[in-house]
Parts: sequence; structure tokens; C-alpha cells
Amino acid sequence: MTASAIPRFSLIRAPNECLAEPNERSLDFERIRCPVKPGHARGRRIYPLDVVIPCNPAPDVIFTWMSECLIQASVRDIFKSEGLTGFSTLPASATIRKTGASVPVSELSIVGWGGMAPASSDIREIERCLACGHLHYSGVLNPERLLVWKTGMAQTFLWFGRYLDFASSLKGSLRSAGVTELQG
Repeated sequence: MTASAIPRFSLIRAPNECLAEPNERSLDFERIRCPVKPGHARGRRIYPLDVVIPCNPAPDVIFTWMSECLIQASVRDIFKSEGLTGFSTLPASATIRKTGASVPVSELSIVGWGGMAPASSDIREIERCLACGHLHYSGVLNPERLLVWKTGMAQTFLWFGRYLDFASSLKGSLRSAGVTELQG
């Protein structure tokens, strides 16, 4: 079954609208250094994500300028009650900039492996470093050929930067709960 045969929707907040900003502590990273290639240096956050939300009220799904995704408890509960798989949540904290009010959130972490992209998408592995595990892939040249929907995918979701794509079966539950950011 192709992606066009399954109705989908996305949870998204416009990229420049209400992007949360990390507090300084969230910008502390443990350095990962490659013993072979200095260009493979990267970091891993030391502390849980802590953000300031510029809008009030806070959206149900909150993105940062670095494309991290936070969800409020109501969204997490719907994901779990609908049997959605492929995610876990991490501790996080958020406050509203103008009021200082705390917003109970969790960082959304996508887990699992969706498999290799179809050859027709033109995504390919460019580099694999055996010394540090760094992987580098080409960009998406043919996004319309990226997804190949299969039976059973209705309970999973995909994350592309600031977009979360779901099979349409979840849309009604989220809309009934008043979740903001639904499009489509």
C-alpha cells in the first residue's frame, strides 16, 4: 500500500511560531570524540530538556528550534491508550515566558527502526565510521517515494524534523481531546 492510499495527518506548529527555547542548562553537552576522524565530534545532552515557551497557552505539542519535540500529558496518554508504538518519553520541564508558569511536559523520543528507505527515495548511506559509530546519509531527494505503508503501520508514527505523521485512525481521538496543532 502506498502512502497516498492511507489518509494521514500531521501534528505541527508552524516552524517560526511558538518555538520553545532551551534554558542554558539544556545546552550542556557531553562531547563525543572520534579517535580517528575529528570531524565526527558531536554532543549528547547531559541534563533533561528544559525550555521556555514563548506563547500562552502552551501548545499540546511543542517543538524547539533544534527540532526536539515535547508533549503534554494528555497527548502522551492518548498515544498510549490508542496503542501507538515506536516512542518513549523522557523527563523534561517547561515554563511559559510571560508568566513563569510551569507546564508539565515530556520529551518525545522516537525509538525502534523503521527499516531502510526504499532505493527509489534516493536516500543512501554516505559514510559509516567503525571507530565511533557516526553515520551520515544523503538528503531526501524524492520525499514522495520515501514511505511505503504496510499492514500494521497504523499504530506507528514517523518524525521528520518538526512534523509528526500518523495514520488517520488516531486523528479522531486527538481532536476529541482538543489537542492543538492538528492539520489535515
